[in-house]
Amino acid sequence: MFNFACDIDVYRLWAQVMMKELTPLRYQRKYHCCYASRKNRYAYANGHEAIMARYGKFVVQAARVPGIFSSALGDFGYIFRSPDMHQIEEIIRFIHDTQGGRPMHIEEHHWHSPRLGRDMVVKVYGHWGRPLIVFPSARGRYFDYEGMGMVAAIAPFIDGGRFKLFCVDSIDAHSWYDFSVPPAERNSRHEQYDQYITTEVVPFVRRHCSDDGLRIMTNGCSMGALHAVNFFLRHPDLFAGTIALSGLYRLDRQEFGIGANDLAAVYYNSPVSYLPDLTDPWYVDRYRERSIIIAVGQGAWEEEAIEDTRALDTIFNNKGIDAWIDYWGHDVNHDWPWWYKQMNYFLGRLYG
Repeated sequence: MFNFACDIDVYRLWAQVMMKELTPLRYQRKYHCCYASRKNRYAYANGHEAIMARYGKFVVQAARVPGIFSSALGDFGYIFRSPDMHQIEEIIRFIHDTQGGRPMHIEEHHWHSPRLGRDMVVKVYGHWGRPLIVFPSARGRYFDYEGMGMVAAIAPFIDGGRFKLFCVDSIDAHSWYDFSVPPAERNSRHEQYDQYITTEVVPFVRRHCSDDGLRIMTNGCSMGALHAVNFFLRHPDLFAGTIALSGLYRLDRQEFGIGANDLAAVYYNSPVSYLPDLTDPWYVDRYRERSIIIAVGQGAWEEEAIEDTRALDTIFNNKGIDAWIDYWGHDVNHDWPWWYKQMNYFLGRLYG
């Protein structure tokens, strides 16, 4: 995909390196490049011929996926590119649209955030239902839930009016993952993001749902799970609970380049760190009234997430907080196909 995005040949360059034919690498990203796939078990509204007739000039690869990879990558995949991100999103929807009803209601809202001093986007999926604010995974964007297939995976709940997604943008690349600045500065930038979510996004969601007192569920996978849990714990007056999948819940980890000596600078955004010391009844009583679902697999790439989930499990038990902490099987990896299954399971239990 790097090749397609930049019109270069990484494999040829690697061969030149191996042959010691070193040349300066100059490239420019010309396109957004995306992969979208289909599963054989779904009935899609648009056939392969329709996709190629409408978007063939953007498609650089269309092929069946070998069976060994199909559980993760789908049975048939498309790689496509365009300099226009809106064009990319349009193609994703066209590929993923299924038969059996009107297209999903989707809105995109842009505004300049005074708290962040930058333009931000919220993407809404669904006409009606209980609201979920969705945080993207590491360095992610507001369109990732759709692009990674989660929106399609849980579409029956959205189209059936059970709930409505509000997918927000992140600033992770400028906060927790900006290793060029010290942890205290990264924490300060996240505090600005906290203000953006609580004073701009939450009121927007409430207006959109015509309920000024509405409490909202938080949701996310991986890094999005950390945000989902942290925002809920810090603001239980605003949020009805959380569904968090495969998250790391402490910031003093190699993932974030933060050590024990730096923990004080980020303490109040590191749930496993601050939660044991939190005794204020205003918080604890509200936690006991909310819906807390935290899940993790026990397969590949879940080791640190298991450790942090167990830590939260212990903390909640010690405080008498009823949280649903769910440990899935040893074949359950840190990856989207399992998160599809987990979301369908938990949404089914919550919303029927």
